[in-house]
Amino acid sequence: MRKVVITSVAVLLTCLMTTWTWALIQDDAPAIAPDFTLPDYDGNTFTLSSMRGKYVVLDFWGTWCKICLKGMPKLKEAQKKYKGKFEIIGVDCGDKTVKWRHWVDSLKEEMPWKHVIMGRKLEVQRDYRIKGYPTKILIDPEGRIVRSFVGEDPRFYLLLEETFK
Repeated sequence: MRKVVITSVAVLLTCLMTTWTWALIQDDAPAIAPDFTLPDYDGNTFTLSSMRGKYVVLDFWGTWCKICLKGMPKLKEAQKKYKGKFEIIGVDCGDKTVKWRHWVDSLKEEMPWKHVIMGRKLEVQRDYRIKGYPTKILIDPEGRIVRSFVGEDPRFYLLLEETFK
């Protein structure tokens, strides 16, 4: 009986923590997407505000994140399905440039979108309140954050469906 009670309490706490974390992520998200400037794959400077007028998906990921890499084909599928309706910016977090470039080279077919590297500059991660990887953020054409999703959350793809149907 004691094991059942302990297990029940653990499950309840896990559910409450998940709900609280989800609410925290949503409520803490800033209304306007913080602007940033980072180097892109070609060595040029990319500034988020240059994308105003378009829907943008920021995909915060890392080469060390297996869930991030596993989710790339689904993101590519969404890009193809809603072709021309939004731009994807892959924001690499925590990798050294050489390793990041190697991964982007090897996965060009799986990730055919713009890539920028944050590296060890944690300001962007802090500004977007990134709490886990991958994190996908949909930004509207006016530069407002529509919604954030941590992990490979199917609700992200439902949001794309609702937004671009």
